[in-house]
Amino acid sequence: VIDSNAQSSLGLIAQGIQWAVENRAKYGIDVINLSIGDPAGCGDGTDVASQAVDAAVAAGIVVVAAAGNAGPARCTIKSPAAAESAVTVGAMADPAAGGFSEAWFSSRGPTADGRIKPDVMAPGVDVPIATPDGGTVLVSGTSASAPFVAGTALLMLQANPALTPAAVK
Repeated sequence: VIDSNAQSSLGLIAQGIQWAVENRAKYGIDVINLSIGDPAGCGDGTDVASQAVDAAVAAGIVVVAAAGNAGPARCTIKSPAAAESAVTVGAMADPAAGGFSEAWFSSRGPTADGRIKPDVMAPGVDVPIATPDGGTVLVSGTSASAPFVAGTALLMLQANPALTPAAVK
């Protein structure tokens, strides 16, 4: 859903989600990770990508979405993370002896229509990711946090395939 210039749109995100729903049985898709979002504003869950998230969840797929990196201001949850049924993930930091805390950049709720988001927090500061050359690089952001939650959702479904997306959330 991202072009060669690293650009996307909520419409392209919605098309990608719809493709996953249509191909769920063929590829065994149980969870969608959305480490992508709208750079603008405070979402209310009514945009096309958020509607696609809600449709995917209604079809039985867990959708995990990065909250965004527009914190620490309130009402900075981006679409499609603003979708009501999305498992919206914020970033947390581990400042060692000081304990865990919400990362300063992590988007915060409420959503524009007053719902509490994010739903859960996961590591999002200095997360090591693999590079194409076999090395690693440290990254920070809610896009690094969301895959932790998507993986947890998959493990939950592996342990109990009868769980609904709402039960996983």
